[in-house]
Amino acid sequence: MLDKIIGTVSGAIKNVGQSISSLDPSNIRKSIAGFTNFNIGRPQGTSISYVGSTNGGAANDWRVYLIDRDGYLVGKYETFAMLRETSNGIVFPYTPNITMSYNANYEMIQGVQTNYATPTYQQSNIGTISIRGVFTANSRNEGRYLLSALHFLRSATKSRFGSDPNAGTPPPILYLRGYGEGMFNDVPVVVTNVNYTLPADTDYIDIGNPEGEALQSAQDQAYTVTRDDEGNILPGLEQADVTRINARLNLEAGFFESSTPLQNTKVPTEIEIDIGLQVIYKRIDQATLSSEEYYNGNLIKNKGFL
Repeated sequence: MLDKIIGTVSGAIKNVGQSISSLDPSNIRKSIAGFTNFNIGRPQGTSISYVGSTNGGAANDWRVYLIDRDGYLVGKYETFAMLRETSNGIVFPYTPNITMSYNANYEMIQGVQTNYATPTYQQSNIGTISIRGVFTANSRNEGRYLLSALHFLRSATKSRFGSDPNAGTPPPILYLRGYGEGMFNDVPVVVTNVNYTLPADTDYIDIGNPEGEALQSAQDQAYTVTRDDEGNILPGLEQADVTRINARLNLEAGFFESSTPLQNTKVPTEIEIDIGLQVIYKRIDQATLSSEEYYNGNLIKNKGFL
């Protein structure tokens, strides 16, 4: 009888807790974005700092991607094999900071003995798109993904060189995607700079092949942490009940192929990466498309014109 009463009370407390949780602003945002509580029911030690669909082309996928749509790098080299699982490019696991700059340049013309100059229009341009994103590596597979992303960014800043028969070919054109068709709808860009610091105050994880599943599980469990919307580590023992809204990829142990040409390497468990992008549009598009199409939104939606 006592056990029955305790069970009834526990169930009621659980229902109350779920009702309160449903009023949490973070849970409301998560529900609107279409993300479910992925933390419940997963095995202990499973790394879940990246979860969700990896289909970057889905209409309800609002995540930010930097994509090698033509497969110039990702489609050919096994060092980027893990990026093939995320639409042939990098997906930012936590919401990044993106800075845009639109410029209209005027030359100031001022007559002799006058008080006011007249701005004369010269041209307009889009400045560098600056992206700052946090990446974490809570397991070996996440570490491999991070290393692939770093190598992808390094490679995207280099021309072909040396004995390559195509030496001198400039770096590839990539595509920026995120937040729907009215924001970044496969905007053609080139990478102009990549900056990151390998921090001294964080742990580093070995991405080499595990000696066995037991070792893999133990290391994954040791490195698994819970983070909030901004990527900050949450303390305490409530990890199993905290949903990480912006942890979007599903890179837990065993999800991706574990083999990679770059194995004897350590990567930081947390790193911040700054990326500079410059839009690049075909000259024929600039000559034939019209401002009317831009104003009514067709160029943003269909051509990626910002």
